[in-house]
Amino acid sequence: MPKVSRVKELLKYNPKTGDFIWIKPSKYHAEKKGKKAGCIRKYPNKKYRWIGIDGRYYSCQRLAWLYMTGKFPFGIIDHRNGDSLDNRFENLNCVDRFYNAQNHKIKIKKNGLPTGIRKTKEGKYQARIRVHNKKIHLGTFTSPFEAFEAYRTAREKLHYCPSTRRREND
Repeated sequence: MPKVSRVKELLKYNPKTGDFIWIKPSKYHAEKKGKKAGCIRKYPNKKYRWIGIDGRYYSCQRLAWLYMTGKFPFGIIDHRNGDSLDNRFENLNCVDRFYNAQNHKIKIKKNGLPTGIRKTKEGKYQARIRVHNKKIHLGTFTSPFEAFEAYRTAREKLHYCPSTRRREND
């Protein structure tokens, strides 16, 4: 892991934009001085920006946390808004795997219903949520919209999910 002093010697971080700028690139890449640092690597579900320092690559979100706090993050760096390329410091949060898994956008399943909703044999819609590995029955509803509203409300109360929180203006 790089030291804070080494990162600050090589890079300047702008916490408002989330960008790193090269102050002192390697002697082989002198043309990068003053330019945005990092390259994007694609994974099955996400894209992340990585920066090479002294022959090792580090994700920008972890370097941003190190740059701002002086400590390398102990857990996973979660992007509050769900955008893995948005490395503004206000968008980053150091969490464990349990909380990181909760912060995701609600997906629509193959049957056309959102996560947490299922259709019963009677034609009604049941809302359920899992908390600490226990299923909680939220009720049975006549429409999928009512069931989804119950699920969304419970999710906001019981899960860490800033990427799907409503804004006060909405």
